[in-house]
Formats: sequence, structure tokens, C-alpha cells
Amino acid sequence: MKKFKTINLLVIFFFVLSYYCLINSNCAKAQEKSYPYIGIVTSEKLRVLPRKGTNYREITTLSQNDLVTVLDKNGDWLLIKPPENINCWISSDYILEGIVTGTALNVRQGPGINFPVLTQVNKNDKVNVIDEKNNWKKISPPESLKAWVSSNFVDYFSNMDNLTTQLNKLKESQQAFNSAKLYASSKLKGDSRSIDFDEIKQNYFSVIKKYSNTIYASKALFELKILKEKQEKIEKELFKKNRQNRVKELFDYADTFASRELEKRNINDIDISSISINYMAIIKDYPDKEEAKWSIERLASIRKKIADASLATDRKRFVQFNEAEDFRSSELLKDVSEINYEAVLTKYRSIMLLYPGTIEAQKAEMRIEDIKRRRSYAQLKNNSKKSTGSSLYSYEGFLIKEDKTAKGTLYRIEERGFLHKKDLCTFYSTDKDLESYSNRKVKIQGMLLSFDENDRPVLDLKRIQLQ
Repeated sequence: MKKFKTINLLVIFFFVLSYYCLINSNCAKAQEKSYPYIGIVTSEKLRVLPRKGTNYREITTLSQNDLVTVLDKNGDWLLIKPPENINCWISSDYILEGIVTGTALNVRQGPGINFPVLTQVNKNDKVNVIDEKNNWKKISPPESLKAWVSSNFVDYFSNMDNLTTQLNKLKESQQAFNSAKLYASSKLKGDSRSIDFDEIKQNYFSVIKKYSNTIYASKALFELKILKEKQEKIEKELFKKNRQNRVKELFDYADTFASRELEKRNINDIDISSISINYMAIIKDYPDKEEAKWSIERLASIRKKIADASLATDRKRFVQFNEAEDFRSSELLKDVSEINYEAVLTKYRSIMLLYPGTIEAQKAEMRIEDIKRRRSYAQLKNNSKKSTGSSLYSYEGFLIKEDKTAKGTLYRIEERGFLHKKDLCTFYSTDKDLESYSNRKVKIQGMLLSFDENDRPVLDLKRIQLQ
């Protein structure tokens, strides 16, 4: 039932979103039909410029939800009534009792001739003086001052006659949005397991549906996105917590079972197979947990106790080989870059040294060859980035020309860092044009052919380009 409710809410959400976009589109068309009208700023900080274009220095800035009077439109730019907070200064020498006495008097952005000129006022123009500083007077923006803003960040809000109604609607939408956000905040403080996210979302959906052509519909959409991320985070944390409880239960059971088995007097009666299965299940399913590490340690300790108790040389050899196998299996559960290859090799080399000529020694030799191949693959993986959707391997480094051979000229790719150099791969080529790339940084792609005596990948070159 809850899943069905969630699906319904999502359907409503996308329907409302489409309706919201349609309303905004109609509003955008409406604003081109009749001027002047009231617009609302949609960006957090909107530059107001003296002319059309982004290369001019702003004369002031507007904030999100500020209302402006739009006078005209030209391309992507809106001509607006200059905001009252624009700094406009004129020299006191050319003004007397609010009347301009000079001709083409510059209006500057600050009290001094070093400030930019915004516009000019003419003789006998009336100005509203609101402040004085030194020999300069601050005035309200004159009618000659032009103010332009980008049309991308101003939405239609209301015509001049309907402003009061739209302001009331904006106020209502703000209250509804704040109420929804306050409710969400209070619920999210409770027990994360009992949070009803669908109920919280429904409040935001109501804001979007009822006030689709207001800025708070956009805010509600944004809050829904944040809420979704919060829900995913909580669900992930709950999953992690449940997973931790589960691995703890499994480990406690494995420990209890092992302790009971080790209390048996006859060592042959100990069910070492079941003990291993219990611990290996933890190692396999939860390799990233501490319990996996403890399981490896417990299993190794138990095997050692059994071996030291009364087993003969053959039995000890068998146990030691199984320990190496278990350690190998547990290590191979890890990412190839995290496997302790040397530790695995050491275990199998010890078997070959202590029990030469035995079946276990022969198996250990095969395991050693297998681990060496895996280690070479890990080195290749660490030093390369495999191209998506293909079997090509990519390397970036400096191209170094080596000797000419029967296969062609031998090249290698060298990584150069601070105080270090490292060979990444090699390849053969008969293309003489490659010599011009020598000692230059390149990116190559090719198929893996083999590894040389230094465990470097040998590639069949497919592509090369300068970096």
C-alpha cells in the first residue's frame, strides 16, 4: 500500500511540474505583450547594468524575490526602472536648491571624479538630494538613468493593476512553504525508522499545485530534491546498521560453535569443516567488516591448535596447505589492488621448502604461478585505465625509444613524477613517424599481448596522440 502511495505521489509530482513549467511559459509570453509590468528576480544575485551587455560594471545588484518594474525588452535584456539603492552623485558646484545649473552634468557612481559616469542631467532638471559628502550630493536615480538586467533571471509576476493580488498570493505561498518546511524539519528530528517521507512530500506537492506560478513552487521542488537525498541517506544508514547487526550475530554463532567443538577430547571428532564454513561465510559476505578479519584470525588460530595438538607430519602438511588455501581464498575476496600477494606466496613457498616432492608441494607450485599471474594483472590494473566499452588499455606518459629489433623498434611509456620515474608499458612498432614523438608526452591505446621479464605489459599499439 505504501509503495502504491509513493507511486501516486510521483505521478502527481511530475504532473504538477509540467503544469508549473506551462504556467511559467505562458507568463513569459504575457510579459512581452504589455509594458510596464512587475517582474520577480529568480537568481540569488542579479547584476544591474547601465547598458545591455555583460562587459559593463554593475551599478547595483538585486536579490532573489526582489520585484522590479519592467519597462521594455530588447533581445535577451530587460529595461527596468532604476532601483532606489543605486548610488548617484553630482558635483555640488552645479546644483542649487535641487535644480541643476550646469549643462550635461555627469552623474557618477560615487562622490568623486574617479567614479564611473552613469548618465547625465541637464540644466534646469530637478533632482532629489538625499545625502551630501564633501563637495558632492547624492541624489535619487534620475529619469535619464538606464538600468538593464538579463531576461533569463526575471520572471513575470504581475501587471501593474494586479500587483496587490499577486503580492497577497506570494505571501500566502511563502506561508504555505514555510509551514511545509517547518513540518519537515520537526519530523526529520525524530526516529529515522519511523519517518513518513510520503507525508512530508505531500505538503510540498500542495505548495507546487496551489501556487505553481510563484517562486515558492520552485523552492518546494528544490526541497523535494533535498528530501529525496535525505531519505536515501537514512535508508543507506539503516541498511548499514542492519548489516552490522547481522554480521555480529553470525560471528557470535561461529565463535560459540567453534568453542563447543574445541571442548571435545578427541581431536578427530572436531567438526573443522563446519567451523570453516561458519567463518568463511563471514569472510565472503562481509569482507569489509572487522568480523571478517577476526574470522580469518580465528580460523587460522583453530587450525594451528588442531595441527599442534596431535597431528602427524602428514597431517601437519595437509593442515598447513589448507591454511594457505584459506588465506588465499580470503585474500582473493578482496579487490585485486588490496590483496597481499607476497604473504600468499610466502605460505606456498614454505610448503615447497618443508615438504619437497609431495602432492602439496606440487599444488603449491601451481598456486604460486597462479598468484604471480594475478599480481601481474593487478599491476596492470593499477597502472592503466581500461577504455569503456572496449578491450583497449590506455596509458599516458612520455614516449621513450629503445632498440630496433626484428619485431620493429621497441618503445616504452614512462611516467615521470617528482623525484621518480616508472615504466608503464612497452610496444613494438615499424612506423618511422613515431620517432617524432620521442621524449614527448603521449596517450596510447592498445591490446594486451603479454608481459615482459620485468612484468611490464606488452601492447599491440592501436592509437597514439600527443598530450
